Amino acid sequence: MITLLQIVESGVEPAMETARAISEYGVLVVIAAFMLIAMFLLFRHFLKMFEEMFNKVSSTYASVETPMEQIRVLQSVVFDLAKYTLMDHLERIFYENHLENKEVVKQKVHDVCLTMYQDRKSKFDNFKYHGYSLSDFCDKSWVTKMEEIGLRHLYLEEGKFDLKQAFAAIDLAYNQIKIEFYNNLISKA
Repeated sequence: MITLLQIVESGVEPAMETARAISEYGVLVVIAAFMLIAMFLLFRHFLKMFEEMFNKVSSTYASVETPMEQIRVLQSVVFDLAKYTLMDHLERIFYENHLENKEVVKQKVHDVCLTMYQDRKSKFDNFKYHGYSLSDFCDKSWVTKMEEIGLRHLYLEEGKFDLKQAFAAIDLAYNQIKIEFYNNLISKA
C-alpha cells in the first residue's frame, strides 16, 4: 500500500528539480525549455496525424489509378508546359529585333523546337508502358509542325506579335500532338 510519505516524496522530487533549474538558469530559460518541449510534442502528434491521413488517402487512390491514367496525366502536364515554354521563346525571338534575317530566325525557332522535343523525350525515357519507353511514342514530325506554327506567327503581322493568336495556334497544335501521342500508345503498345 502506498503511504502519504511516498506520494509526497515522488511529487516533491520533480518540483525540487524544477526549482533548482530556475535558480540556476532563470525563470525565462526554464519556461522557454518547457515551451520547446511542449511544441515538439505537439509537432510530433500532428506529424503522426498527417501521416495517418496521408496513408489513408494514398491507399485509396493507389488502387484506383491505372498506368494509362498516370501516363495521361504525365503527358498532359508535359505538353501543357511546352505550350508556355514555346510562347516564351517565340516572344523572346520576336523582341530580339532580328526578324529581317529570316534564316537566323528560322534556325533559332528550329533549335528551340528541337531542344524542347529532345528534352521531352529524355523525360519520357524514365517511364515505361508495356515494356516500351514513353519516348518511343514521340514523333519527330512534331518538331517541324511546331516550327512552322512558330515561324508563321512571328511573321504574321509586321512589327507586331499577337500573343493571343499565337497561343491559340500553339495550344491547338499541342492538343493535336497529345492526341497523336495517345493514339501512338494505343496502336504501338
